[in-house]
Amino acid sequence: MRLDSMWPSPENDTLYRPVLQTDPAIIKLAEDIKKNGLLDPIVVSRDGFIVSGHRRYAAATLAGLVEVPVTRHPIAHDDPAFVPLLTSYNQQREKTFSEKLRETVVEASQSEAVAAMQSFRIEQSRNAVAQCPTIAMGQRRNRTKISKNKKPMLNAIIEILSNELKAFLPTTIRTIHYQLLNKRVLIMGSNPKSLYRNDKASYQALIDLVARARIEEHIPYDWITDPTRSTTNWSTCRECKEYLSKEIEGFLKNYWRDLLQSQPNHIEVIGEKNTIDSIIRPVCSQYTVPYTIGRGYCSLGPRAALYKRFKESGKERLVLVILSDFDPDGDMIAQSFARSLRDDFGVPEDRMVPIRAALTPRQVKVLRLPRSLLAAKKTSQHYKRFVAANGSDAVYELEAVPPVQLQTLLESTLKQVIDIDRFNEEVEAEGKDQCEIENTRRRVIGSMGMM
Repeated sequence: MRLDSMWPSPENDTLYRPVLQTDPAIIKLAEDIKKNGLLDPIVVSRDGFIVSGHRRYAAATLAGLVEVPVTRHPIAHDDPAFVPLLTSYNQQREKTFSEKLRETVVEASQSEAVAAMQSFRIEQSRNAVAQCPTIAMGQRRNRTKISKNKKPMLNAIIEILSNELKAFLPTTIRTIHYQLLNKRVLIMGSNPKSLYRNDKASYQALIDLVARARIEEHIPYDWITDPTRSTTNWSTCRECKEYLSKEIEGFLKNYWRDLLQSQPNHIEVIGEKNTIDSIIRPVCSQYTVPYTIGRGYCSLGPRAALYKRFKESGKERLVLVILSDFDPDGDMIAQSFARSLRDDFGVPEDRMVPIRAALTPRQVKVLRLPRSLLAAKKTSQHYKRFVAANGSDAVYELEAVPPVQLQTLLESTLKQVIDIDRFNEEVEAEGKDQCEIENTRRRVIGSMGMM
């Protein structure tokens, strides 16, 4: 039976915890299904609702299967005996205490079970917030639906996310903006004069359309990020068995050899803004180069940490590879970092080499980058010097560089300051290390009887 012809039973989420494709156990089951196929058929009702096999259904979907073996039960989903049958099929599964309690409620009847559960949840919610002050939400304001006129621009955004930026997701609205400038896109499909431009009105139209597209599920929420607003989530497990499984799965798999240990210089990468983190991370990871996101002029803490790494490396010289906007302040970030290391931490000037990987005047010209929506800050103490040197107050942002090209600029700079022969020797040694570690890993886990 085709997976898209069957449906998970809503009652399953009421009785048991939701089945999520992000669950490590589901991911592991999906990998097994890819290798061995689905060994146990999914049980479905005569009208296509899953009676047994919700976890197998989620894993098979994640594994990319189109059809799966099924056993069809003659019962219908609206039959009063459906939910008791559902619980009967789940007798062998490991359950939490609350799940077992919910099953005993089901023995009364389906309608009573659902009503009791909903009532219990509502009461729990009320009790939890009863003592908390509430905030008035005001009148309802529904966002307008995406019109036919907006579809060409929406399709262009989806194409950019699915192709040019696919390897760099999640990405920012600012990065999408600069990619749109490379295409002839109309903000309103019926208005040939509404060409998407490098101005604030077009940028606001992009913000509004992406927000509506995420709400209407044209664009997944996790494809877009706002690095200026962080979220903290805790890595928790439902039970110790899940924790042990995760730990054993990752046991001795996080080895990184220092590929730069035999280099004559200590190398560090400095990025001006956190919007380029996902772009430079793969390059720095490949060469095991430490990198710091400074968000403008970096605070003293990260500078102290960088100095500590340099000191502990035992190397004679520090090479700083800088990526910053082409604007009055971006011009001075490299100098500021090096000056702080000299003045605050006592690193001699002749032991430091600050290099600007991006953005340089030549790169701006060769790449034909669009100007930033923001003008150069006249309040910057470096404004007059910047204009005198460049003949304009136009500024250019790192996000204007296509991600692949920005990676190329960084990698080409790193290759200029790295002894490639020594680096390749370390890569070869890492391969031998990994083989030794995997053999040790298998022996240890085997001795625990868990393989």
